[in-house]
Amino acid sequence: MSNYILGVAILLFAGAAYTQTTDFDTDAALLPNLVLGSMAVIGVLMVIDPLVRKALNKPKMEEKDGEEKQPLTWRIFFLQILIPALILLGTYLLLELFGFYISSLILIIVVFFYHNYLINRRRPDRNTVIKGMIFAVVAVVFMYILFSILIGLPTPDGSIIDLD
Repeated sequence: MSNYILGVAILLFAGAAYTQTTDFDTDAALLPNLVLGSMAVIGVLMVIDPLVRKALNKPKMEEKDGEEKQPLTWRIFFLQILIPALILLGTYLLLELFGFYISSLILIIVVFFYHNYLINRRRPDRNTVIKGMIFAVVAVVFMYILFSILIGLPTPDGSIIDLD
């Protein structure tokens, strides 16, 4: 049942977001339309998959292994849904202030260390901090070269820092 709901939600989101791209130039709308079209295909597949499995009487992937499905607990909801959602909301707010590249740098660093904490359940050591910072800087430099220099795609500017 959850695949139906999520598939329909993805289809509705893709359709609503597509209506926002109708005013774009053909070139500017290409990437968003490709992403939204892919989302729509995934939504349709998520709705069709349970129907096909039910018709063919095939179990879900997690039921094949013989493992029990874990219910959604408050701990899982808090660590895997609520905190990442708050991180993304914070990134949106930072995007308004600092622009795309600084916000992306902060997002990559926060996600790297949060993921490291979820895996190891302790503070990162010095080598992990250095690796995380290098990874974040290299990723942002790559995005800058790709978007601003090679493609010439305008990125959101912040009200505090303007890199262009």
